[in-house]
Amino acid sequence: MTRIYRSAIHRGPMDTEGEMTEKFERDLLRGSLDLMVLSVLAEGAQYGYSIQKRLNTVSLGKVKLPAGTLYPLLHRLESDKLIKCRWDDSIAKNKTTNCCSL
Repeated sequence: MTRIYRSAIHRGPMDTEGEMTEKFERDLLRGSLDLMVLSVLAEGAQYGYSIQKRLNTVSLGKVKLPAGTLYPLLHRLESDKLIKCRWDDSIAKNKTTNCCSL
């Protein structure tokens, strides 16, 4: 993930006890998910689960991206032609896997 987002995640507006305000965290996440996912994909092709894991790791657990948020986001980025995804539903019954790249 880029240095800018790492910095913003770790040093956003603080409350009186030095903790990042919850509102800032929500706003940062809402406004930055696309860029965060693109940052992860800039490191190389990734499966959806590995994108979730990488975001969680680099944010020290502050960004938990559920599949119900990630997969629609990946579909939107793909339809906007920002990423390419390979969707495969033949691997497991009732489960779609994907590999996405820039």
